[in-house]
Formats: sequence, C-alpha cells, structure tokens
Amino acid sequence: MRCSFAVAAVVLAVLVVHPVRAEQALVLTANLQVLRCEPPGTDIRFAGSSAPGQIFLPDERVRIRARRGSEAGIVEIDDLPIPPRFGTYALVLIRGGERRFLGTVARVPAPRADATLETTPIFGEFSFFDREEAYAARAAVYERIGVRGMRLETSWSERQDGTYDWSRLDRMRPRRTRSS
Repeated sequence: MRCSFAVAAVVLAVLVVHPVRAEQALVLTANLQVLRCEPPGTDIRFAGSSAPGQIFLPDERVRIRARRGSEAGIVEIDDLPIPPRFGTYALVLIRGGERRFLGTVARVPAPRADATLETTPIFGEFSFFDREEAYAARAAVYERIGVRGMRLETSWSERQDGTYDWSRLDRMRPRRTRSS
C-alpha cells in the first residue's frame, strides 16, 4: 500500500495548554476542520519519532513511525519533508481521497550549549511533570528546547524527627542527558 504525507502548518495557538477534563479529546474538532481532515483512526496511528517529544532541531532529518491497525509492525518514514522554518507542523495522511490527522512535529532553534539560568530566559512549568514514569522523557523534551530552569510549587515534606524528605523532589529533578 502506498501512502503519501502532506504537511500542513498548524497555528501555534493550537498548542496553548488549557486545563481540560481528563475525558476531553486532545485533538479538537475545530482544529481538524481547519486542517480539513478526520481524527486519528485505528487503521493507522502515529507511533513516535526519532526526536524527544517530536521536537526537531535545524538540519535534523525528520523520521517518524506509524502503526497499522492492531498489527505489531511499525512503518518507518525516513526524511519526512518538514520545512526548515521553525514552527509546528501537522502530519496529515492522505490515502484514497481521505485526509487523516496523525500527529504533530516541531522544528525549533538549537539551544545554546553554554546556556545557564542567567543567559537563557526560558523557564518550564513543572506541572508538565505530572507522572513519575514520564519524568525522563519530559526532561529530554525540556532539554531539547533549551529549558534550564523550572517553576515549582511544592510543600515541604518534614518528617517527625524534624528532617526533610527530598526524595520526591530528587526524582522529579531532570537529569542532564547531554555530556557537559
């Protein structure tokens, strides 16, 4: 079966995070209408990419993976023609006259290698770290886009003996993945 991909620009406002109920869909109907496509289906589903969080740096080849139905096999699409311009792009599968939304990828500037909290005005919101099993993957996304600090509201975990338990915060602390 031959599939072709069309890449359509997505307005960045679509990515603004709003508090939503857990049962609300991630893919909004209004956005699908703008893209003139159907929501993700069960026949072909986006299964990931070669970059953390689908965030690609300049000149990186865009490689994505898709899964067909309930089959265990993964289809890999290498060197997807995502424009070099920084932005967020929707992946829309066009097959047999049908347009189906698969997912999004972003192209971002490479962060400064020597950046510090003082030289990089980018702070992340720690609510992004809502599930412990996702800490490492989410830390990789933040590092990928140059986040060097985060805002965190927390309570102190004082033990009965007057010492503090920092283990929960230690587990949340992103580990540097890049060699220093």
